[in-house]
This record gives sequence, structure tokens and C-alpha cells, in this order.
Amino acid sequence: MLNRFRSREVLGALTYVAQTERRYAEGLQRLIEAGGGSVTAAQQEIEALRKGCANMIAAGEEYEIPGIGSAAQEVLDIVESLDANPVLDANGVSHFKHHLSALHSTFINVIKDIPIFVLSTGSVRFLEGDGVGFGEAVDDAFPDAQFDASEASKCRGLERWTACVMHCMRALETPLVALAERVGADTSKENWHELLKGIEDELKARSKRAVGAEAAQFEAEAAAHFRHIKNAWRNHAMHNRENYGEEQAVLIYDNTRALMRHLAEELTAA
Repeated sequence: MLNRFRSREVLGALTYVAQTERRYAEGLQRLIEAGGGSVTAAQQEIEALRKGCANMIAAGEEYEIPGIGSAAQEVLDIVESLDANPVLDANGVSHFKHHLSALHSTFINVIKDIPIFVLSTGSVRFLEGDGVGFGEAVDDAFPDAQFDASEASKCRGLERWTACVMHCMRALETPLVALAERVGADTSKENWHELLKGIEDELKARSKRAVGAEAAQFEAEAAAHFRHIKNAWRNHAMHNRENYGEEQAVLIYDNTRALMRHLAEELTAA
């Protein structure tokens, strides 16, 4: 399961637990040297530990980290009891310190065996927010392409380059069919070759005067782009002829995104 690691909440909680553990270790030593006495947990400390334990319990469940939830729950149970009586004698301090130490060490021991992948800021923008997909205008014009446009972005962010290209090619199928419908070509064909052949045949038979010079130019340019994409990228990506690296995939992604934004200005899927 791929989840965003909530580093601020989880690591902040771990840091506070470690600091609290040290303070109670020092407090226990003072009580031993003094031969008795007590330590009072401050309300602010109680609240911070309550929040920190809750975050660590949630992290244990969300990231499937074994042992964290139970260790954090044991500390949380002690914290909850401090609401009624925040005063701890030497035995109470020792007991609390022991569970704080157990939570700290459990987290450190299990997290070192869990792979954590860190994405650059530039990569993250393709997985979250406005950077995902090809833009609102494309989503509105070609709603059936939204899934593949989104997946292409996510694959780019995660550096799955061949998958990124394949999703780009899938996303382009929606505007290709829309272009075929616009020029009156047969859209029952299921492959790019037949669709493009039908589009090109219709364009040859049409008169610029019938549709207008600007519309004719738009349609001709769109068909030319699709023909280039089919021959240069689509056939190779979708028929297992080539695997793609970063440079090629980024080029294809950027070109696909730009083309679909351009097509969305005049073309919509039925």
C-alpha cells in the first residue's frame, strides 16, 4: 500500500517520546539519590504525549508497522491515568520510563527494516494537487481520458517511465476518437491504424470551404500529430517493442500533455 508518510507527526512524536524518556530517567535518578519523593507530570506534557501516542498508533495502522500500536497504547494508558493523578513516586516514574523506552526502541528497531522512499519536491507535484493529470480543461473535454492522464502523472512522479508512456498513449485514444467523430470517420474501428486511415481519408475528401480554413488546418494538424505519435511512440509502447527511460518518457509526457491541452480548445468527446 502506497501512503504518504506523515513525517512531521510521526517523527515529532518519536522525538518527544525520546526527550520525555530522558527527563524521567533523570527524575528517577534524583528520586533514588534523595531516597524518596515524587514527580508531577505537567498538563502540557500529558497532552503532548497523548497526541504523540495517538499519532504513532495511527502510523502503526496506516503503514502496517508491527508492534508500534501496542507499544504506543501502553504509554497512552499511563498518560490517561495521569489525568486523574499526575503525581508519580519512584516506582511510578520507573514504570513510565520503562514504557517510554520500550516505545522508543520498538519504533527504532522496526522502522529500520521498512523501506521508506523519499521523493523530490519536483516529483511530488505529479502525485498531488494541480500537477496530477493534464489539467481541468482536458478533463472537461475528454473525461474518459482522466484516469490515464492521472496515472501518467503519477507514474512520472514515481519514475515508472514505461508505464508513464503507456498511460499517455491510452489517454490519447479519447481525443483520437473525438477527432474521427468530428470529421465523420468510422469510429467502430478499435485500433489506431484504422481510425487514422479513416480520418485521413475524410480529410482528403473534404473541402476547406465546407468547414473553413481554420477548422481544416486544426484537423489536419491534429491528424498529423496522431500519425507521428502512432509511428514514433504508440506502436512501440503498446506492443512491447521498447522500454523507456527518463529522458524519453518526460519528452513524451510533456508532448502528450501539451497536445491534449491544445486539442481541448476545439475538440470534445461525445
